[in-house]
Amino acid sequence: MEIELSDVTGLPDHLKAVVQTVDGKTKLNLATLVPASEVETWKGKVQTITAESIERRKALDMWKALGADPAEVQAKLAKGADPAIIDQMRAQMAEKETGFKAQLSKIVGERAASDLKAELAKAGVVPEGLELLAAVASRQIAIEDDGGIRILAADGKPMIGSGSNGGATLADLATALAAANPRLVADGGTGGTGRPANAGGGRSARVMTTAEFNNLSAKDRAKAMADGTTLKD
Repeated sequence: MEIELSDVTGLPDHLKAVVQTVDGKTKLNLATLVPASEVETWKGKVQTITAESIERRKALDMWKALGADPAEVQAKLAKGADPAIIDQMRAQMAEKETGFKAQLSKIVGERAASDLKAELAKAGVVPEGLELLAAVASRQIAIEDDGGIRILAADGKPMIGSGSNGGATLADLATALAAANPRLVADGGTGGTGRPANAGGGRSARVMTTAEFNNLSAKDRAKAMADGTTLKD
């Protein structure tokens, strides 16, 4: 699937790498990013967001019809407009806006998590560690209101990296995670086995769900990672 673009100025860095210019037309080839099955799923989600956006614009137009500023709204109230109706419209608009942002954040978050696992694999993280490190790093990926992402350091401050704006990219985050967790990196102190130190040893590595892992304290999460715990959904 290809999407023709008129301007790539605001396109995230990780998407610019798959932009192609053919016959004077700039296109984004989604097939190079994800399998066809995931593209279809993505298209469905985009259609849902588009429908939500249309409804949101309709609600916004209804609100604008009441007046472009508080003074105009007050003038209409003085002429007999029902305050309860206006309050209801305010509540409906706020609800739609919140729902739209939540849906956008969920989709962008899922995409970022998938991209991060791909970068972790490139950094040499063994398959057993991909879900684990992606779950740990979820708190370091902030979703902006416009659908962009911002990488944070462990202390919650913006992480410095190789991005065009000086910030970190998902690849930078993956590299940092791999360096901080050598037990989860192929040949990272495992004597060439390419597995966490506890894998295949006398004691089986623990398996837990992502939700269970996220409910652990920071100390217990670190211990689980050191023990070679694997995650399942």
